[in-house]
Amino acid sequence: MRLIGKGVSGPFGERPARGAGRLSPRRIAAFGFAVLSASVLAFPAGAATPPAAPPSKAAIEAQRQALFAKMLADPGNVDLALQYAALSSAAGDLEGAVSTLERLLIFAPNLSRLNYELGRLYYRLGAYNLAASYFTTARDAPDATPQIKADAASYIAAAERQASGQQLAGSIMFGARYQSNANGGADSQFVDLNGVRFVLNDAARADPDANGFAAAGVHFSGDLASQGDRFDADVGVYGSLYGKHGELDTAAIAGQFGPVFDLERFSIAHSSLGLYAIFGAVGLAGDPYLYTAGLGSVLTTDLDPASRARLRLEYRYESYMNSAARPTVSDMTGGRIRLSGDVRHQLNDWASLYAVAYGERKNALAGDDADWEAGATLGTTLRFKGPVESQARPWSLDLSVGVLQRNYDAPDPLMSATARQDREAFAQAALNVPVADTWSAIATLGYSKQLSTYDLYTFDNLSTSLALTRSY
Repeated sequence: MRLIGKGVSGPFGERPARGAGRLSPRRIAAFGFAVLSASVLAFPAGAATPPAAPPSKAAIEAQRQALFAKMLADPGNVDLALQYAALSSAAGDLEGAVSTLERLLIFAPNLSRLNYELGRLYYRLGAYNLAASYFTTARDAPDATPQIKADAASYIAAAERQASGQQLAGSIMFGARYQSNANGGADSQFVDLNGVRFVLNDAARADPDANGFAAAGVHFSGDLASQGDRFDADVGVYGSLYGKHGELDTAAIAGQFGPVFDLERFSIAHSSLGLYAIFGAVGLAGDPYLYTAGLGSVLTTDLDPASRARLRLEYRYESYMNSAARPTVSDMTGGRIRLSGDVRHQLNDWASLYAVAYGERKNALAGDDADWEAGATLGTTLRFKGPVESQARPWSLDLSVGVLQRNYDAPDPLMSATARQDREAFAQAALNVPVADTWSAIATLGYSKQLSTYDLYTFDNLSTSLALTRSY
C-alpha cells in the first residue's frame, strides 16, 4: 500500500500532523532556538566572574614562599613577579598580588603584561575605573600583542558597564542554511507499519532545501542592593524562510529573567545561584505552534582558575496549538523537566574543552508523545591567529560530537505494537572569523543520524550554514 501526502494514509486514514508534530519541536525549531540561544546567552562577558582558588591552599602558600625568596634575589624579574601575583590571586590575597605588581611597575611602567594583570586584579576587587585605566595602558603599550589589545578592549568595555552598575549587550545575526533533509523525511522508500510493508510517497521522503534566517538578542544585567547580586534578563527572536518547504517557515521568541545570588554569604566561594522565569513561543507557516512558560535555576561554580561548572534544572509547560496543517499536535501538550550539567576547562589561552550531559522527562496528553531522553556532548574550542596580520581578534574553531537516546512511553497503535525508541548521533564544526571590530562570519558544517524502531523516523541530515553576526 502506498503512503500519500506528507503523512501516513491507508486503511487507518491519513494522519499528516502526528509525524510532523513529533519532529518539529526537535528538528524544525531546534536550529532556531540554537541560533537564538547563541544570540541571547553567548555575549562576551569579559571576565565578569573571578576565577576560583585551587583546592590546596597549603601547597599554594609553599609555592608563594619559594617564589618570594627568588623575587628578593632578583627583584626586577617580571616572570617571577607575575607567577607570584598569580599564586597570590589564587590564594585570595588580591591585595598582596596588587602590591607585588605595583612595585615592579615602578621599574617598567609601560610594560603591557604588568598593566594587563593589574587591571584584572583591580577588576576582581571591584575597582572598575582603576581597572579600566590599567587596561587602557596595557592596550596602548608599545609591546602589546594583538591578543592583549583585544582582551584589554573587552575588559575596558566590561569595566565601564560594571562601573555604571548596569550592563546592556546584544547581537544580531543573519545568514543562510542548506540541509540535505530539511523536512525530516524517512531515508527509506519502504516502511513497516504493524507488520505491513508500505511505499512512501515522495513527499514523505527526505528532501533537501535551503532557508534564510535572522536572529537578534539582548542581554541586560543590573546590580542589586546586596554586594555581588544582580538581576539578569535575556530576550531573543528568530525567523526563517524556506525555499520549497514553506510549512517549515519559523518565527520564535524566547527569554528568561531573574536574580543571580552570590553564594559567598553562605561561605560558598566563587559560586552563584540564578533563579529565573522562562517564556517562549514558536510559529510555523504563519500559524501558532507552541507556547511555553516555566521556571529554572542554575548553580555556577569555578572549580579552579581554569575550570567552570554549571548545574541547571528547568521546568517548562508546553502548549501545542492545532492548525489545519497539524490538526492533532495538541496531543503533545504537557510539562517538560530537564536536568543538565556542563563543564568547561581552559587548557591555555588558545584551547578549551567542554562536556555537556542532560536528562529530561516530557509528559504529553497522548502516551505515544511522552518520552524520556538523555544525551551528552563533548567538544573543544580552538583559538588561533588568522592569516591577516592586522586582525586584532583571533579566529576560533568549535568542534563537537554528541549522542542521545529517546524512549517513548507507549506505542503508536498505527505504527507498531511496541513503543518507539530513537537513537541519534551528531557532529558539528563551526568556524568564527572576525571581519571587523564587532562583526564576525560564522560557517558551520554538521551531520546527524537518527535510528528509530519506527522506520518512518530513521533518517540522516547534512547541513551547512553561513552567517554574519554583530555584537554591540
